[in-house]
Amino acid sequence: AFRAVRAALPALKAAEAPSILLFSTVAVAQGFTAHASVAMAKGAVEGLTLALAAELAPKIRVNCIAPSLTRTRMAAGLLASDQMAKAIGDMHPIPRLGVPDDIGPLAALLLSPDAGWITGQIIGVDGGLFASQPYAASGAYIDRMSDYCAGCAFDPAIKLGPKACPFNLLYWDFLDRNRARLGRNPRLAM
Repeated sequence: AFRAVRAALPALKAAEAPSILLFSTVAVAQGFTAHASVAMAKGAVEGLTLALAAELAPKIRVNCIAPSLTRTRMAAGLLASDQMAKAIGDMHPIPRLGVPDDIGPLAALLLSPDAGWITGQIIGVDGGLFASQPYAASGAYIDRMSDYCAGCAFDPAIKLGPKACPFNLLYWDFLDRNRARLGRNPRLAM
């Protein structure tokens, strides 16, 4: 991606309404098994998108599309089994695999002058996969990530008892109450 952008930069700088569109994968933000190499490489593409959007603005817009698994020739080997394809498709809130026509119109928009105020975006086209990740936090996580617990009478490190943080109970209660639904999520496999 870097070399392609570098080679095209003189022409882009001379163009009327230039735009760069790069492609990543939802695997960067999701953390799938057996995706370390692709997540690392495409994570670099996402970083490049953000850096170039800042460096090349306001003349050149830079965006990135991060699709989930899409029915293409590149994915044909992985999708050779109908059973495997269905299982992967069913992981999405819109229970199917993507097709190129799910991505093409967005790509056309991002490259057009109609997207003149859109730059530095990494847009997931993933059938709702990213948005469907359940989120609940324990007291320890809230304490580590914020100053919300400062001065609180409860201790986020304690899980039971009168000094236990109420968020710990809420977190584990949420997981327990939603065990059946969350158990289908590969990131939570309970």
